[in-house]
Amino acid sequence: AKWSLDDEIEAHLKTAGLKIDAQNASGWTPLHAAAAMGRVKAVEALARLYDAKARAALTAEEYRASYNGHIVVYAAGLDAAGIARARLTQDRGASPALRQSLLRCAELSAF
Repeated sequence: AKWSLDDEIEAHLKTAGLKIDAQNASGWTPLHAAAAMGRVKAVEALARLYDAKARAALTAEEYRASYNGHIVVYAAGLDAAGIARARLTQDRGASPALRQSLLRCAELSAF
């Protein structure tokens, strides 16, 4: 599954029976998705709710995403902070506001 909007993250939580640390086939959790998209409020909420094991969850496989033509490669084995940092360093088209959000997401989801 791919989650790109806040409502998609919320829908996944509902279908997962509110298991907030559910992982998709690629090993991504809602926290990973929120961090990749720079959704500070979602990362704040999820980071508070996740236990240490869930916050340390790592992606299972490499994932590539295109953001307005800018390719970001998320390596396997990243936690949410690593995902935010990967986009921050690779997405050359990210606006200053998004860059700030990604940096904040990396800080909030680090453990």
